[in-house]
Amino acid sequence: GAIVAPLATAGARSGINAVRETAATNKALGGAAPTSKNLKDAARTLYQQIDDKGVTIPQKPLKSLSSNIESRIKSEGFNARIHPKTAAALDEISKATDEAMSPGDLDILLRVAGEASKSFDNPSDARLGRMIVREIDDFMANQLPKEAGMADGDDISNLYRQAQSLWGRARK
Repeated sequence: GAIVAPLATAGARSGINAVRETAATNKALGGAAPTSKNLKDAARTLYQQIDDKGVTIPQKPLKSLSSNIESRIKSEGFNARIHPKTAAALDEISKATDEAMSPGDLDILLRVAGEASKSFDNPSDARLGRMIVREIDDFMANQLPKEAGMADGDDISNLYRQAQSLWGRARK
């Protein structure tokens, strides 16, 4: 009894969040059949909602992200000549993280890293690109709620996950 009640409450919250996420997705899609264009437009709408909340990620954690990515990639054997797409992504990340940015701007960096992860002719480059994508994803999942504050943190994280999901579905 003492264990089941908290688990049931947690499960109910999880279910409520899933319903909210589905409602946000349906609202963003506007009831349209989910074409690639509809999905991308819906994702852009959700990213805009996040940006409209005024959340800005300060330069200090962004610089830390950039440094962590660079250290991790170098420890995995990164070489700019052998891994050109990863090198381009690292360069963009390094330049972009010199100042504060919106979650939407950081998501653009995520897409740049995503291109490195699609290096079909260079599997090693693709592997490093996927590592960068994971680092940025983890950063966004942890940093957005901190910057938004407790009141909006969960909402913003949910919007971000929904936007990412829609964008991923649009690419398939």
